[in-house]
Amino acid sequence: MKILYFEDDVFKHADVVKAVNAAGPQEVVWVKNMEDGFGKLQEAQQEGKPFQLIITDMCFPLFEGGPESIRAGQEVMDGLEKRGLDIPVIICSSLNIRSARAYGSVWHSDISDWDLELAEMIRKLQRNAV
Repeated sequence: MKILYFEDDVFKHADVVKAVNAAGPQEVVWVKNMEDGFGKLQEAQQEGKPFQLIITDMCFPLFEGGPESIRAGQEVMDGLEKRGLDIPVIICSSLNIRSARAYGSVWHSDISDWDLELAEMIRKLQRNAV
C-alpha cells in the first residue's frame, strides 16, 4: 500500500512507520509540511501511481520553515476534498481527536495501544481493497 504520511517529528515518524509495517511491508512517503505533501499527491497522480492512504498528524507546518499549525490536519482533509481526491485518512496525533471525515483516528500516546490500532486499520483497508 502506498501511504503519504504528514508528520514533522522524526521520533514519532519512526514509531509510526514501525507500526505501519507491522501490517505488512508498505511504501511510506514522509512529508514534514502540508505544501510538500500536496506536491507529492499531485506528483503521484500525474505518474498514475496515486496514494492509497494518508496518515496525518494534526499539528505541523503548512509550509517548509513555517510555524506549526494546530489546523494542519484539518487543512489536509479540506485540501483533499477541494481537489476531489477520495483517499482514506487516518489521524495519528498526540491530540486525542476524532473526525467524521477521517477513516479512523489513533491517539498516539504512551498509555494507549495506538500502534496495534493503526496496524489493524491498515489491515482492514487492505482487506477491503482486494
